Amino acid sequence: MEPLKPGCRVLIADFRADFGFFRKPYTNMSPRTFPIPPGTTMRGMLAAIRGVDRERAPEFYADARLALRLRHPVRRRNLGINYLKTTSTSHFARFKEHKPTNQELLVEPHFRFFVHLPDPDEHKALRDLLVHHRSVYTLSFGNAESLANYRWIGDAEVVESGSGPAELASIAPTETVSDMDYRHRELFTTTLPDVMNNQRVVQRFTEFIFDRNGRTLRGRFSQFNRLSTGESLVFF
Repeated sequence: MEPLKPGCRVLIADFRADFGFFRKPYTNMSPRTFPIPPGTTMRGMLAAIRGVDRERAPEFYADARLALRLRHPVRRRNLGINYLKTTSTSHFARFKEHKPTNQELLVEPHFRFFVHLPDPDEHKALRDLLVHHRSVYTLSFGNAESLANYRWIGDAEVVESGSGPAELASIAPTETVSDMDYRHRELFTTTLPDVMNNQRVVQRFTEFIFDRNGRTLRGRFSQFNRLSTGESLVFF
């Protein structure tokens, strides 16, 4: 995917919650979470702010260009969750129907979203909601129990697109990495669903590299953007 062109406008907001759960689809009885929100989750949260109905939400921001910065170290905790059988109200009192399950949760997840929308009207509509701290639907980090909040940070403009040595504030698709400085870093990779259609079939998976403590990534990259804020990012 090509970097953004200089002059493109970017919306910036911080999202955080007490807990987060971005379920890995290939886990079953002991649910595990992705360490960072997938692109599908980020697009869904933006659509929730705009009030897009569930049937149209997956594709509504499919053309959005996103970048993600960790604002808090990745911390996980296993908690015992008591699942209930709810096919009828009588099951609530039948404790044999309850199913204790260990669930992995992110603790105090905090991320900065960078969003570029190619449609100027949609850019303005989303910006107005973010600036006034409004959301049509309730936001969550993956499940209904992990309610999320956000804070408007501001606008930025792409001032440079290039390749070569850089220090990135964001996570980066591994396909853009030519060389990486591993010193004083705790680097991990994860493959995340990025875009899905309205039938909720994932159209694109992307592998990312990130520092679990939120430190910058130093290395050589095939493409990146520098913003008017001074931050260098890779948009996906």
